[in-house]
Amino acid sequence: MMTTAPQLKIVTSDPVPDGWITAAAAAAIFGKSTRAVQIQCAAGALVSKNIGGKWYVDPACSPALRLAAGYDTPVAVAGTELAGLTAVQRERAMARMKAVQDFEAAMENKPATMSLRDFLCHWVQTRRAVHGGKISVTQMFAWRAAWKEKGIAGLVDRRGGHREVAPFSPECKEFILGAFLRDSEPRLKTIYALAVVESRQQGWQIPSLRTVQAWMQKRVDPKLKLAGRDPVAFKNRAVPHVERDWTHVAAMECWVADHRQFDVMVPRSVWNEKKKKFDTKFYRPWVTMFLDCRSWMPVAWIIDFDSPNGDRVMATFSRGVEAHGAPEHLILDNGKDFRKREFAGGRIRKVPKGEQYLDKQRTGSMLGAMGITPHWAIPYNAKAKIVENFFRIMSEQFDKTFHTYCGRTPKHRPEGLKNLRAKEMTGFDLPAFRSAFERWITLDYSLREHSSASRGLSAARAFVELRRSGHQPVRPAVETLALLTSRSSRRPVRQNGVWCAEFMAHYWADELESRRAASSNDIARHVVYRYRPDEPHRIFVFDARTDQFICIATPYAGSGVHPLASIGSDEDRERLDEALALQRQATRDYNGQARELRKTATTTLLEAQRQAGEHLRLLDDPRTIARPTPVLKLVGSGEMDRAAQAGVKHEEKREANRRAKELFESDRECLAATGTDSDQPAWTHRTPDPLGELADGQSEEPCGITPEF
Repeated sequence: MMTTAPQLKIVTSDPVPDGWITAAAAAAIFGKSTRAVQIQCAAGALVSKNIGGKWYVDPACSPALRLAAGYDTPVAVAGTELAGLTAVQRERAMARMKAVQDFEAAMENKPATMSLRDFLCHWVQTRRAVHGGKISVTQMFAWRAAWKEKGIAGLVDRRGGHREVAPFSPECKEFILGAFLRDSEPRLKTIYALAVVESRQQGWQIPSLRTVQAWMQKRVDPKLKLAGRDPVAFKNRAVPHVERDWTHVAAMECWVADHRQFDVMVPRSVWNEKKKKFDTKFYRPWVTMFLDCRSWMPVAWIIDFDSPNGDRVMATFSRGVEAHGAPEHLILDNGKDFRKREFAGGRIRKVPKGEQYLDKQRTGSMLGAMGITPHWAIPYNAKAKIVENFFRIMSEQFDKTFHTYCGRTPKHRPEGLKNLRAKEMTGFDLPAFRSAFERWITLDYSLREHSSASRGLSAARAFVELRRSGHQPVRPAVETLALLTSRSSRRPVRQNGVWCAEFMAHYWADELESRRAASSNDIARHVVYRYRPDEPHRIFVFDARTDQFICIATPYAGSGVHPLASIGSDEDRERLDEALALQRQATRDYNGQARELRKTATTTLLEAQRQAGEHLRLLDDPRTIARPTPVLKLVGSGEMDRAAQAGVKHEEKREANRRAKELFESDRECLAATGTDSDQPAWTHRTPDPLGELADGQSEEPCGITPEF
């Protein structure tokens, strides 16, 4: 049933095509402004013509205009094959038809001996040279065939228009998407092959592989794909994060710590066991860094080739506290080196609900003793520690200034690094690298303005000016800080002091004199020492049994002295003079003590001998026999005093009486052998022996002589 077309305002001038409407009428139908429709006409988005300064639109080019015009049947070609196409599509179709017609006209002059393809190649090259463009031989064959079959309609480029959607079952979509969202990142082509097999069994409808690829690329949310295939990237890029405001924290209130391996290759001499010599190779040093959270000012760091551990963490923290004082809080990584029991108390153990558990190791940690609260960063989350941002600055401003920069990954490694040889680089070693890093911190980084939390100040100024009012640095005692350093095993104090195996040197202090040259079995005088790996100029010495701090020892002056110090440097002569002075002092002290002790012992013996002689003369006088026995005072050693105070046991008394009786019988036999007829006892004519008299006087209590002490 045909309907009558409504009466539209149509310009009936001669040039206006039949049935076309003005731009204003088209704008009323579209619900747009006339200017917007005119812009579409000028851009070729609508089939239109500009006649007499006015735009006219073909209603057949749009479904809305077609329905407004009263057409209820599908629109066929309205007068020409180009109706309903955009201006660009019409121009392309006309250009293709012109090219085909030109080629057909040129075919009349084709030599009979030349094949069609060769003639077409020659014609295409000539057309490119004259008219330009990118026409090819294959395109010309295709256009010529389409023009002969469908005319100009076959030359229309209809790509990008409305197409029928291929059938795609929801169950099949869910299966493909679920298999695709795995962190193993399987290929979509492999998943499609599995989906085809599953679709045959389940009766699903599945389109072609290209359709599935287009659907996965355009229709699936990229955040969903990132969450399934790369959870870390999803967390860093798509998950909202908490923005912390560090202006609420004052300088020196909170520190953060972490490790980093430099992107710089530094020469290092290592022992080659196979070749029995030292080889120089490239290694990447490690840095353990403590950073102030408010000002981003590095407060302490240690650089070394070996991998970081808990001892290095404690040594670095001890250095920062010694230089600036102790903070109130620490943000630490979850690694075992930062959770060391002696430092932070170890890992917190989970206990069943309702039970109480006290981690004694945690309560006895160094941080707990110093009143510092540790805060643990989120595992595997670099954004939880602002020190990671500082490490990025370090990589850009420090690492990349070295010609041995190796890049953070092999992808970023410079090609010129392959031509460098570690053994050919002189003057560049780990001490030089440490010095360069310290100069960069103090002379470059700390003087720059970089952090918004610093309020436009440099790191050095913010570290001082943004502290709390009235802040007083808290510096623990030296012995407390020494407990944060690396500990040795129990050692005796040798002749030259304490041998430190880590630095291959002896260390000495005057406080160790009472423990020097002790035997290996004299455990009471053994010590342990604590040290920092990058501070060979001192060690901290403690008692091995009580862990009581003794002293800070420095390298022994007599170690490594130049064998020809007289022709050496001033430092060698000074060290030799110091070592010789220590020798003379030790010789004077101990020889003097020995001399005084010998003198005291000799004086005591002579006095005892004199008193013994006087006592013997009194015994020779018969008139003194009936008199009370004089008291003999003997000056004995400390052992004799203690023996007298303790008392002589009964068996010792009997043994003393027996020896006195044997001595008396021996003297009598000797008197009989000499033939003398003296009435005095034989023992009174012996030559007095002071040592014997002392021994007899101590033991012969039954003879009536009572020692008085």
